[in-house]
Amino acid sequence: SSTCSLQVEDAMALVGGMLRRMADIVEAHHGRVLRFTGDGVKAAFGMHETREDDAERAVRAGLAILAAGREQAEAAARRNGITDFAVRVGVHSGDVALGAGVEDDNTAMGAAVNIAARMEQAAPPGALRISFETWSHVRGLFDVEAQPPLQVKGLAAPMQTYLVLSALERSTASVERGLQGLRTPMVGRDAELQQLLDTAARARQTRQLQALTLLGDAGLGKSRLLRELTTALAGSGQQVQVLALRSQPDGLLRPWGLLRSILATKCLVADTDSAEVARRKVVDGLAPWFAERAEQQAQMIGQLSGLDFGDSPHLRGLDPRSLRDQAFAALRACLQAWAA
Repeated sequence: SSTCSLQVEDAMALVGGMLRRMADIVEAHHGRVLRFTGDGVKAAFGMHETREDDAERAVRAGLAILAAGREQAEAAARRNGITDFAVRVGVHSGDVALGAGVEDDNTAMGAAVNIAARMEQAAPPGALRISFETWSHVRGLFDVEAQPPLQVKGLAAPMQTYLVLSALERSTASVERGLQGLRTPMVGRDAELQQLLDTAARARQTRQLQALTLLGDAGLGKSRLLRELTTALAGSGQQVQVLALRSQPDGLLRPWGLLRSILATKCLVADTDSAEVARRKVVDGLAPWFAERAEQQAQMIGQLSGLDFGDSPHLRGLDPRSLRDQAFAALRACLQAWAA
């Protein structure tokens, strides 16, 4: 009947819209969509250029897809009365064979592909399940819940898997390496650690910016070296404030992304905060550091970082160049106050 036809069309439009959003989210996190599988999407990260944070990008994309799915479910309930719409995501890390078959470079084959599909199939509606292999790459960045061992077809032993509940706050999140719960001394990095300590001492003595770039393949100890630096500075007896920032996988093209990370850390802005709450936290967190025009200067810094204070009377009439120059001046004053 015409009624059934309309319901089918609505369902197709709903699923199609969600698939497009999924694909956009994957690409925003620098992944690649390989195939649309009816009511799902198969995607890969690190196909042609491997990055150390490929697993993190995949998990963050999965969380963003779940958030988009919840928004779509609310809209479906309001517009169509659909109450059982839900999205689930699975992630696994491993080697795959690329470029095989009729779809050429959009084809990924191998055990890792099948395990990723099993992660998705075994995830509860509205949840993200990851394998132990993925967890080992992102441990310390996300709040996870260990699940009972999962039997996967083709594998003799059950797999340890986790449900990802949320991303941890930027101020506390850091990739954890090594065996969980085991503290071991750092070996073979004394020269590198001393170079970092000498650079920190030079910055303190000259009160000028010093910069070092630390390069190395995944697992060689970069994060460990930085943790040792932080520990050494904290125990040096000097008055040192360490502000650790992490660039996010989805922020490569976001102007002033690290500035936004500074504000999130100093003003306790959570990823889950609404835009209104984030703006209020930034103003409340920055204003006490200014002797005059405190609210205006805090809003200018927030506007530069990407928070929208466009309706504020304090910023009305400022052209972009003036806003940028005044915001930088306010930021310098704020950083000097923090360092005092």
